[in-house]
Amino acid sequence: RKAIIRQLPAVETLGAVTTICSDKTGTLTLNELIVRSIVLSGGTYDTTGSGYDPHGGFLRNGKDVVEREDVHLTAALRPLALCNDAVLRETDGAWSVEGDPTEGALLAAAVKGGVNLRELALELPRTDEIPFESQHRFMATLHHDHQGVGYIFVKGAPERLLEMCFWEEGVREEQRPIDCSCWLARIDEMAARGQRVLAVASKRTEKGQQQLAFGDVESGLVFVGLIGLIDPPRPEAVEAIRQCAAAGVSIKMITGDHAATAKAIARELGLQRPDAVVTGHDLDALQDEALGEVVKTTTVFARTSPEHKLRLVQALQKCGEVVAMTGDGVNDAPALKRADIGIAMGV
Repeated sequence: RKAIIRQLPAVETLGAVTTICSDKTGTLTLNELIVRSIVLSGGTYDTTGSGYDPHGGFLRNGKDVVEREDVHLTAALRPLALCNDAVLRETDGAWSVEGDPTEGALLAAAVKGGVNLRELALELPRTDEIPFESQHRFMATLHHDHQGVGYIFVKGAPERLLEMCFWEEGVREEQRPIDCSCWLARIDEMAARGQRVLAVASKRTEKGQQQLAFGDVESGLVFVGLIGLIDPPRPEAVEAIRQCAAAGVSIKMITGDHAATAKAIARELGLQRPDAVVTGHDLDALQDEALGEVVKTTTVFARTSPEHKLRLVQALQKCGEVVAMTGDGVNDAPALKRADIGIAMGV
């Protein structure tokens, strides 16, 4: 069955499990992301193609876009390629990603939009970076051209980037005060379609700047737009969830994605009570006793951090549940260790 058991008594514990807490991305979904839409001030673009294959293009209002003639799309695609640590590889005609699957999908979208990754990296080499961490929910990179002019590119959780931006890119390439309510409505629309939503922002820096600090990105950024990615549910996960429900085992989906995205995926997976989503912000406001009541009736948890996942496992155990935790990322490690049985997927 392709399972490695570190401690044999875990098999007996697995047979007694009453609740399974599962990460979403890569566990309940295929972790084969593709950029499906890009929303800018000037309009919405849809992509063609599949997987990490960079062949394809963009559509606007159902018509093909000539990427190099669309300055708004080009301005959105360049940060996707530069604020990125992944590499696309082709082997016998099949494309794969070395690195984070999300970043691989962003690279594929950039190439579809006519970005030459090698030439762009030479044109704007990276000088410094702030790597992604779940605490600050964004990644930022500093680049310079060969005249010494610097550029900062940032990608991350949309709500976080909206807090960091004062300006937005206008339809005529002008900078205007950001309309947060408009962007929040767009985020909800994309998430309701099951898309995982990222935001992109940028900023010019003083000539000669060589180091990037948090103070450089905490304000004054220009909001560029939103990136919508899809990650289809695993077909076998749908059947596994049905079998668990028939056996009386409760399934909890715990994800870092937007609440509306989590709700849409939960419906596709056939989870119980998919509309009653509790977010990490909601969890922060709950005392342990109140949390114990919430975990009994809630199936879907969104915008969670590793600390939230750990707290949820502990709350379920206090309620007398025998808890299994499944996950495939480093951010799942604390909860995997604390659960009665931890199941590392895809290792």
